[in-house]
Amino acid sequence: PMAYIESERMLEAITKALSLYIENHSTKEVFGHLLDSILDLSGSEYGFIGQTFYDDKGKPYLKTHAITDISWDSETRSFFKENAPAGLEFRNLETLFGAALKSETPVISNSPGIDPRAGGLPPGHPDLNSFLGLPFFHGNRFSGIIGIANRVGGYNEKIVMELRPYLTACAQIVSSWEDYCGRKKARIELANEKTRIDLVIDGTRLGFWDWDLINNKIVFNEMWAEMLGYKIEEIDLSIKFWRDQIHRDDIEKLELELNEHINGRTEYYENTHRMKHKNGEWLYILDKGKVVERDDYGNAVRIMGTHTNITNEKKSEKLAIKSSKAKTEFLSNMSHEIRTPLNGVIGNIQLLEETKTTDEQEALIQNLRHSSSLLLNIVDDILDVNKIGMGKLKIETISFSVEDIVRTIKSNFSSCFKTKKVNFEIIMHKSVPRFLLGDPKRLGQVLMNLVGNALKFTEEGSVEVYLDYDSLNSNLLISISDTGIGIEKNKIQRIFEYFTQEDESITRKFGGSGLGLSLCRKLVEMMGGDISVESQTEIGSCFKARIPMGRSQCQSIKEVKPEVTRYFEGIKVVVVEDNIVNQIVARKMLENIGCSVIVIGNGEKAIEYFRNYTADVVFMDLHMPGIDGVETTKGILSLKESTQALPIVGLSADVLSESREACFKAGMVDFLSKPFCKKSLVKILNKISQKRLFVGTD
Repeated sequence: PMAYIESERMLEAITKALSLYIENHSTKEVFGHLLDSILDLSGSEYGFIGQTFYDDKGKPYLKTHAITDISWDSETRSFFKENAPAGLEFRNLETLFGAALKSETPVISNSPGIDPRAGGLPPGHPDLNSFLGLPFFHGNRFSGIIGIANRVGGYNEKIVMELRPYLTACAQIVSSWEDYCGRKKARIELANEKTRIDLVIDGTRLGFWDWDLINNKIVFNEMWAEMLGYKIEEIDLSIKFWRDQIHRDDIEKLELELNEHINGRTEYYENTHRMKHKNGEWLYILDKGKVVERDDYGNAVRIMGTHTNITNEKKSEKLAIKSSKAKTEFLSNMSHEIRTPLNGVIGNIQLLEETKTTDEQEALIQNLRHSSSLLLNIVDDILDVNKIGMGKLKIETISFSVEDIVRTIKSNFSSCFKTKKVNFEIIMHKSVPRFLLGDPKRLGQVLMNLVGNALKFTEEGSVEVYLDYDSLNSNLLISISDTGIGIEKNKIQRIFEYFTQEDESITRKFGGSGLGLSLCRKLVEMMGGDISVESQTEIGSCFKARIPMGRSQCQSIKEVKPEVTRYFEGIKVVVVEDNIVNQIVARKMLENIGCSVIVIGNGEKAIEYFRNYTADVVFMDLHMPGIDGVETTKGILSLKESTQALPIVGLSADVLSESREACFKAGMVDFLSKPFCKKSLVKILNKISQKRLFVGTD
């Protein structure tokens, strides 16, 4: 049956919500968008999104961050206007949303008027024809509820399933928002602390110490004692007392750095360490000092210094790290949630291509391939934007064939241009070398986004790609012109900003994530080039890019050997994968190249299997319920001598670098990202074969 909610609409809604959060929009804007999007996606009339709290008796209640105004008379309108901005609190649990709060499970009611869980409606309240309460979680923590109502045809379990990726996004954003609020509070506290420290400095009331190294005596001021919760008369003026307050894990480094300065190897002494407050709390102390007196032989006689309490700064740093981690987890989860079903879609398309099909079926398969490819490109673009922001995206410099990239672009877009009846042509000037030095993946990504952008906004006419080469300056020159709708002059620069298009009506008419052009600019600049655009409304646009790329000295790129039917006849492969559709895809692809395949549904069963049996190679999914792929791999490799050399390849829809690193640290020999194709499987099996890693290989 057809899905109620299109995956591209879902991804666009999530992308927009993420953009609002990243750009630090107001709480009202972020949660207002979340609510508007889910109402639009589900076809509902009104609803609310709220965060779960608990009163002092442990009873749950809900505080709204966004709610539809359905006030029906002057009294309720006044109440809504006065209280809604601060968040309405729902505490009556004898209601439909209360049932969701208590059960922490979705609540569907298509007859609220007679539903025993409903608490009844006050006179004049708008009709309630149907209701859906959707709790969402961050990890194991119950974060909040989205309530929506009055959908034509009511609600069902299928709608609940299709809204799960959106609920995951909501949970991540709510969690990140909580971290942001905590970080904001910490910043305010830090600013107040700085004001207090400035006042202390004005009154020379820093924590101060003066150490006589000859007699091993030390003096502290009152502020030093107060910083640790003591009165000056309560403390022992000795090095032992000072040392006893320092966290034992920090002493060695402190003494090393202090001795380095005392012995004249550093100009100043500075160390951050933990010291115990009188109430038992550990404070972070910034300790600074300088030798102020030396004897005739250069030996230190006296050193003085100050203590500053930087506990709040440390807490703020931890909050920032936690927020960054939450953002990474959000992108990792979104990547996994979207790429996992995409693996099933793309895998089945590839399997269909190997069967006998009619011309009509072949055309439909081509459309499916193009649509799934576009969706995958959007996911990859989002991940690359995050990598750029974190400074983790690297540019390669390798030899590559320009013609190969051109063929790929033609293959990906030709059928779409034919469908739109728009002429598409790629012209490569004879000056372009056959082989260049640069990053083929990023060049292909730039061309894919620019051609895709031209296709999207061109309803008739043509799109032309022209490649030239500036030999004098070693620059690849790209020009992509179209006869599309064009761009107004005063809005040209905005199109290179993240999540931005010329105006909202264009987004509604033509779609798009608002990432493509901004990512193109970033990638081109990272490769040392620049990009610009010339455009006239109703006439068309021309994007031009200059990318430094040297001429490669190689004469040919090593061709990949053609796939041979039943190439891996007799190779025993174990696939550890919990997703049923992906099990079927992996099994069929491997069997089509001759492998003998055993599928195991979880990590526990996989470890148990290898207690008694072995295999030539294992494909291991990383994200599984129970024991994940990393821990399963460690368990298998530690079982016995026969499994220690077993080649295990990680499979994951999460393509962040941390996942790859975890694979190799666990002992895996390779990593394959989802969605994967048969060619990728063959390539990895060939690598394992060439390295003679198959168990039993001579």
